[in-house]
Amino acid sequence: MAAATEEEEEDESGEETSDSELPRLEIVGTGGTIANPSDRDGYFSPEELVEERPELAEIASISVTGVSEVASQDITSEILFETHDAIMESATSDDSPDGFVVTTGSNGNAEVAYFLNLALDTDIPVVLTAAQRAIGTPGTDSDKNLYDAARVAVSDNAEGRGVLQVANDEIHHSRDVFKSVASRPDGWDSPNFGRIGIVDGDEVLFYSSRERLSTTDTEFCGTDLSAEEYPLSDIYTVTSVLEANGELVDAAVDAGAKGIVAGVYPTGSASEPEGFYSQGEALTKAAEAGIPVVFANHGWEGRISGDDTYIGGDTLQLHKARLLLAFGVMESTDPEYLQEVFNTY
Repeated sequence: MAAATEEEEEDESGEETSDSELPRLEIVGTGGTIANPSDRDGYFSPEELVEERPELAEIASISVTGVSEVASQDITSEILFETHDAIMESATSDDSPDGFVVTTGSNGNAEVAYFLNLALDTDIPVVLTAAQRAIGTPGTDSDKNLYDAARVAVSDNAEGRGVLQVANDEIHHSRDVFKSVASRPDGWDSPNFGRIGIVDGDEVLFYSSRERLSTTDTEFCGTDLSAEEYPLSDIYTVTSVLEANGELVDAAVDAGAKGIVAGVYPTGSASEPEGFYSQGEALTKAAEAGIPVVFANHGWEGRISGDDTYIGGDTLQLHKARLLLAFGVMESTDPEYLQEVFNTY
């Protein structure tokens, strides 16, 4: 349940301004470096995170919800759905906030953001943020990223844009954002299409939007989904490299794979040399056996189209394609349907 504090601030004229006159912001915490103090083990709770940043009270009336305290590479489907449910419970309440900020670790930040972009049934702004450097370390980006994310979340221009990600003064769309490097504050990029806006001083500025459907426009939002039904752990991944054999693909099939995402070469090709049982041969066998196989680009940019055997992952990278395929196969394993899903989201 969200916890809130009532405080009074002075505006620039010296007059007191109550929290009720500020936008309402809910911060949903899941752990990660952004909540990781350098002088102790573990993570700050969301309440502690807000207490450490009194400047947040200048821009919004803050409430907090704690979902988990884990590194983001350890986030499970259960945590994904708990985060989703916490947002939806608040968004559909009589006292819904004007925006949400979800704090996560940096490694899984982009995946959490895209999951929420597909599943949330609200147009209230939802902004993911993370940090590369722990609280208290020289050059920490924790304070700045959280503050900027809060400002974007309560911006009048953020509503209806889908789930966003904010870090290093940049605003990215959850579909495209990708963590590209560790430790540096400029750790996120959006291959193919770039950032959609910036935070510049006191201004939140948007320069573009995304045509692919998000949140309330997706077929997955508003459905009665649960972590137990969402088959993320049954969607297997392989990567095409020189002389890749088919054994990992076969192992995935034998384990009961409900789908396979192959990170293939930018030309849309899997590894399939002659003379031994190759990855490409195994992927074809799996697809012909009725297991959905998605080809996603293991390069930095570019689009992968589908064919009669494989589903094209479009411009989604492997980890995002896996999340989308998990949603798709809950509805159908028909390749034509799944290709339309990848052409839409």
